[in-house]
Amino acid sequence: MQTLDFIKYWVSTIGVLLLVLPIVVAVFGGSALLWIGGRFIAKSPRATYWWSLATYLLAALVGGLLSLIPFVGGVIALFAVWYTISAMFRVSYGKAILAWLPTLGTVVLMLPFFIPVIREVMRQSALAETRKLMQTLTEGAMQYSNDMRYRYVPGQQYPDRLGSEEGKETGSQMLARALFSDRNGAFPVSYYATCDSGSLFTCQGRPNTLSDGMSDPLPVCYYPACVGMLFPECFREEDNAAYTNGHSGGQFLEFIRSHESQICRSRFLLIAPGKDRKYFTDDDLIVGGP
Repeated sequence: MQTLDFIKYWVSTIGVLLLVLPIVVAVFGGSALLWIGGRFIAKSPRATYWWSLATYLLAALVGGLLSLIPFVGGVIALFAVWYTISAMFRVSYGKAILAWLPTLGTVVLMLPFFIPVIREVMRQSALAETRKLMQTLTEGAMQYSNDMRYRYVPGQQYPDRLGSEEGKETGSQMLARALFSDRNGAFPVSYYATCDSGSLFTCQGRPNTLSDGMSDPLPVCYYPACVGMLFPECFREEDNAAYTNGHSGGQFLEFIRSHESQICRSRFLLIAPGKDRKYFTDDDLIVGGP
């Protein structure tokens, strides 16, 4: 176990370094190019390397903030960068543009590094939203349970209605119907949980499936525990097999056994695929309902 933890530690450390290294190279390399442009093209006596580093960071900060303005942010940010260089190097606007031109080489050189980094940041942000969604669904299921006479969670009292066969609902569909139906039977509406335009989608011919909200959406799978059965057999893979068959990277029972300490007393499970977009692998998101 210690060896495995050691390996995981170094793998994660190397991963962080691979994310940080391109940023460090871009900052110090870009500053060097700005120094070359300021010193030898714009002929500014203020263009020392360290002053160029400060100028580069300030221009990047100002430009980055202004680029957030919708539609015209990119143009405004570019002019702001040139103005910052002009003010810091005390040169004309035209010379500031000439001093800035060599830094374009940084962009060209770092694109192969930054594109994967940006994609990873966006993916991690989306996964964080999926975790938040699963927590919201968990809270909604518990509110539903509190309103039930025998405190059942959705689907727990009707296990025969769950499955992937024709005429049955998947766990994902049943949870969606339970949380997004009001007392008058209106569906889908925000009731036990918020329902918006991206909450539901059709997957494998199954409408009203809970979406994980990713750009390539896959279902959030819901597994209610069968009453009177012990862990892990109380959770049935067939409840969402319509989605997971052909999209799994591991075995269902082995996967939930690996999380036994976290979910062994849970009344239901929520499982969503992680970065690899496959179910029952180490990067899956899993939540056990209390």
